[in-house]
Amino acid sequence: DYLALNVYVALCYYKLDYYDVAQEVLQVYLQKYPDSAIAINLKACNHFRLYDGSSAQAEMRQLVEKTANFGHDLIRHNIV
Repeated sequence: DYLALNVYVALCYYKLDYYDVAQEVLQVYLQKYPDSAIAINLKACNHFRLYDGSSAQAEMRQLVEKTANFGHDLIRHNIV
């Protein structure tokens, strides 16, 4: 019922440098809301920390395809 809490918990784990745990918690939310710009952005941040920049950019491309102006502004902010 309170799936949005998963995003906040995932963000807390991200800030604590537990990127793999953050990804697991976030995935629960993304299964229900796969178009969430905030969740996809956090997933891309996790991929950047866990893997590399190209993996994160692949996630960001998914965000471009799924979102409107808010997603594009978020992408421009994070790519700088």
